Amino acid sequence: MASTASGLTFCKAEEKDGPALVALMAKVLKDGDSLHADKYNLSKWIWKYFQMPGAEAQIYLCKENEAILGYYHCPVYRGSINGVPKKFAMVQDVGVSEAARGKGAFRKLAEYATEQLMQSGVNFIYTFPNKKSIHTFLKYNAYQKIESYSTFVLPVKSAEVIAAKIKVLGLHHLAGLVIDQLYKLKLSRANKNYKLHVEEKLQNETVSLFLQFNRNFPNKLTRDYDYLH
Repeated sequence: MASTASGLTFCKAEEKDGPALVALMAKVLKDGDSLHADKYNLSKWIWKYFQMPGAEAQIYLCKENEAILGYYHCPVYRGSINGVPKKFAMVQDVGVSEAARGKGAFRKLAEYATEQLMQSGVNFIYTFPNKKSIHTFLKYNAYQKIESYSTFVLPVKSAEVIAAKIKVLGLHHLAGLVIDQLYKLKLSRANKNYKLHVEEKLQNETVSLFLQFNRNFPNKLTRDYDYLH
């Protein structure tokens, strides 16, 4: 189904849209100074949205003369509300090109995507907007604010983060080592019984921890092995 407004066309993404869509996403990420802008490609997009066991992807586009101006990605996961199986959609990768600025493209795309999700049988739509985008969800899409959360990022390999911004005679390795050691020291002082351990692959113990934690709540996503993987 497609919708047209003010010369803009809104539709669900098709497989043929993949290359052009990924190219736009990479540019939007680069313009936003994202650390992984140069690493976003078609393979990563397919992995992120079409190789999800137990889940599906709903992707909506804003076009003008077949050129993609905006995108709205929503993975749809299994979950339950008071023990009744439900479908949960999470608004995830969204953005518009510079050519879409001043045309109300993002607001119209968000309205279209929300309507399509509700018609597709999704029971609950949620997202984690930042200060710049939250007003759009509250004002135009009838979302309700549940809670504000602070964030804390614990770098695991600081050198790789620094290297994405600057590389000077290997100093990013030295700086990363110092930063990682400082964080480890901070953690050890906070609680000597805890230590940071990085798992390269998903372990059954981790899955069991999530399943046990989920039992405490009547409304939840099904965070099993497939979801975590």
